[in-house]
Amino acid sequence: MDAVKGLLEYIGFIVAAVVGFLLNTLVSFYKAQRVKADTDGVIKSAKRDDFRTILEAYGEILTRLEKNIDSLQAELEECQKSNSEMTIQLRQVRIEEIRRKHNGNGGGNGE
Repeated sequence: MDAVKGLLEYIGFIVAAVVGFLLNTLVSFYKAQRVKADTDGVIKSAKRDDFRTILEAYGEILTRLEKNIDSLQAELEECQKSNSEMTIQLRQVRIEEIRRKHNGNGGGNGE
């Protein structure tokens, strides 16, 4: 009887150890799944933040480009205005040269 009782205690100990091991494994698996889910959430959040950061950087770049374009447009308009003024001045100089030649030539071409 003592042998049967000892055997039952030994089997009970083994069953308890196996059940404990299985419960421990199940809890570890559950914790690992929660950590994985949390990690995935953090990674997704980081990816969203990275995407947001990238979008903000592109926004800044576009803003700078717009400012540069506006600046270049203003410079172009100034150059065009200056070019027009120079063209007008050049034409006036040419007209003056033609008048001088015409007046100095006695009416031009011997007239």
